[in-house]
Amino acid sequence: MKGVAREIAERSNNGESTDLNLLTSTLTIKGAQFTMSEFKELQADLQFFAKLSSNDATQQSTYAGLGLAKAAGDMIADKYADKSEELSNALKESLNRTVDEFSAVLQKNVAGLPSQHLATFYIKAAETGLDAEKLFTGLDTSSKEATQQSYQEMRTKFSAMLDDYAKNMSGFGDSKNATLASVDKQFNQILDYIYA
Repeated sequence: MKGVAREIAERSNNGESTDLNLLTSTLTIKGAQFTMSEFKELQADLQFFAKLSSNDATQQSTYAGLGLAKAAGDMIADKYADKSEELSNALKESLNRTVDEFSAVLQKNVAGLPSQHLATFYIKAAETGLDAEKLFTGLDTSSKEATQQSYQEMRTKFSAMLDDYAKNMSGFGDSKNATLASVDKQFNQILDYIYA
């Protein structure tokens, strides 16, 4: 970081542009060298992930989205494996921990509900959601084509899970398409971002 600050100061003193994209100094993070433009890309990747993992609803689409966020976190971490395995592993661990912590909060909130019919509705929703999270965490991210195929297979299983859930919960059937559309939207955002 000192090298970057020094270069900015030198450029400023010489009347040159201090645009971070023009700097030649590098930052070292977990053994990986980053130019400032590469560092800004890493920052954008982490901001994208934060947006994915910050849902606050307690619906199955949220849990499925957490599973997708976990898969996206792995894809982001893998992107940096060539720079540093240590960085890639640290990113993967950190991004997965973020999703796990959010999931734990949702589980804790549901576990604290009183056992009335409405609570049973939320508990069943959470159970279905947790199954969805586990399902989508297993997304094959080895290539764009594999990711798309894997998603379609998981989406079919998720749809069946929602059908099973709807059997016991009156009024949910109307929400199935909205739930699937929400998960599809998040998947497409991930696909567009990762494979842009």
